[in-house]
Amino acid sequence: MFAASTYMTVVLHRATQGKTTYFLAPYCAWLGYATYINGYIWFWNAGKRIPRD
Repeated sequence: MFAASTYMTVVLHRATQGKTTYFLAPYCAWLGYATYINGYIWFWNAGKRIPRD
């Protein structure tokens, strides 16, 4: 998803002379941050089991 949004930012940047980049750049930044947080949580919780009652 991150790669797709970055690719679309580059494609739309060329087609609209940079006008859409200002709108898509914050979205790409947020998506990158959310991906990093998700990976961090997954990495540190790998192997841990949730006890079932």
